Amino acid sequence: MTSFASVRTILKPGQQIPFMAVLKNSGDKDGTMRASLALPPEFEIINGDTEFDLGLLPRGESDTLRWILVCNKIGDYQLKLQMTSADSDTALFDLSVPIVDRFWHQDDFFLSAWSPPSAWTRSLVESSFDYYHKANFDLTLWVRPTQEAVDLVARYGMKCLVNVGPLLHENEYLRAPHNTIPPPITAARLSLLDDVIAKFKNDSTVVGYFITDEPKIPAYPNLGKVVAYLRKRDPERLCYINLYPSGDDYDNYVQQFLEIVKPEILSYDRYIFFKDHDGGSYFSNLSTIRKWALRYDIPFCNIVQAIGTDFSNLNWRTPSEAEHRWLTYSSLAYGAKGLVWFHWDADWGVTGSPDRDQIYASLKKLNAEIKQIGPIMVKLKTVGVYHSSHVPYGGVPLPANAPVKSVSANANLVVGLFKDDADQDYVMLMNKNYHDSVTATVTLNRSVQNLKYFNADSGSWQNVDFENTNEGAVFESTLRAGGGKLYAIGKETAVEKHDTIILPQEFYLEQNYPNPFNPRTTIEYEISQNTAVKLSVHDVLGREVAVLLNKRQDAGVYKIFWDAAHFPSGIYIYTLYAGDQVKRRKMLLLR
Repeated sequence: MTSFASVRTILKPGQQIPFMAVLKNSGDKDGTMRASLALPPEFEIINGDTEFDLGLLPRGESDTLRWILVCNKIGDYQLKLQMTSADSDTALFDLSVPIVDRFWHQDDFFLSAWSPPSAWTRSLVESSFDYYHKANFDLTLWVRPTQEAVDLVARYGMKCLVNVGPLLHENEYLRAPHNTIPPPITAARLSLLDDVIAKFKNDSTVVGYFITDEPKIPAYPNLGKVVAYLRKRDPERLCYINLYPSGDDYDNYVQQFLEIVKPEILSYDRYIFFKDHDGGSYFSNLSTIRKWALRYDIPFCNIVQAIGTDFSNLNWRTPSEAEHRWLTYSSLAYGAKGLVWFHWDADWGVTGSPDRDQIYASLKKLNAEIKQIGPIMVKLKTVGVYHSSHVPYGGVPLPANAPVKSVSANANLVVGLFKDDADQDYVMLMNKNYHDSVTATVTLNRSVQNLKYFNADSGSWQNVDFENTNEGAVFESTLRAGGGKLYAIGKETAVEKHDTIILPQEFYLEQNYPNPFNPRTTIEYEISQNTAVKLSVHDVLGREVAVLLNKRQDAGVYKIFWDAAHFPSGIYIYTLYAGDQVKRRKMLLLR
């Protein structure tokens, strides 16, 4: 058994939890095996079987078993997986499964800078915090675990993480910088956290614990013990660890981090703006982190480049405002729930840069936008991300069946797709050109009843002009260099097909019900052959105000639901087109 684990880092009651076991035949001959999973009575199996006949497993080959389980009661449980070979040899594997009802939950977009404000004297410390806060930061990534430091953060209305890495001798125990196995972290060393936990457990300014930066795999067992220790004693606070950017076997690096350390958030850094070129693998790295965050159902944070510097021969150029914007909106389009600007303090940070004023103005402006759009993005789930043209390494081209059908050839965009809890669809369009703005013609794969975009400057949703065509809704989007916009395109009109043995013999459109209605009504219709079908709504002046359906359907009986919440009272005509046939009826919306 090479692994037996849940594909989650925190197990919650009522949650559908994927579990996975990986088996490998490491013997010198082919063999057959049978697996048997024993569950506590509190567990329900949603998908998978408790008995598996694996058949023949060739030597050197692996097989994977998968289940989805639910437990509605908190507690510590044991899952038992028994493997039996053809000659009746058996092996039993136990998996400890804690179901908890207290855990860190992300309520706010994670916006900060690395490293925190600092200075040598009290007056300079206060002015450095004031400068930082006026750049529209509300979170200090870490401060020393002292009451004085936390009180200073609170004085400026901000929140923070407290840095416990030095307390635990992080370079020796938690980072494995030379890729060698560190000494096991002891209970006595972990107990050094007790005073910090007791001091800040009830302090609303402290949102979590900063543990370490860029650990290597040999440090993961110790990090897992630190996270478990903190989570047991202070479960509603974040344990924050930042990972390396992509390298050799990066998938394994991230997966083992999730399986062993069990973090509440994924965080990584990637800096690409050099003086003579742009570094590669940006979108590949972003795509990999997004993939694993989705798989384990946790948010992720991107640490991006704020500065230009020659420090340590880095040869970074100072990003322009458009390049800062490019980093911001590419991260948002990929579903990031956090952004950290690197580097803030010291001689080679923002505060010591010769381009300080330029960088500060850029970050201040973008942070203001993030604070407007961040609360929306935190609540949305990323469901797809594509490139309209010039697909980079690690990117995916826009498919034909996505909610966005096409983007005009003049625009090189990232198209991020999202859903909210009500199954409403959202699209973020991001301009990959950080030199010039662009106006793109965008065609959706369906008609819409209304279309809005979120203005991150004003913090308000604004109407967008569009036209419903046979192809779907078409609109124009003007995007700043490196910029992005979030569009709300609503919920796809629900269509149900009745189960019927006898197919309709004619084309028929029923009267809607209820009628009059407010604001939702149902329309039923029958089509007698497979054909292109369009159902549209017009006002009394003959203007098309909504297209409820526009696609090919099989012969059958259907019903469709129209929500007219955004339409004024009055008489409307709904028209059904099926091939060369047309039917019309009137309906009345009364508020």
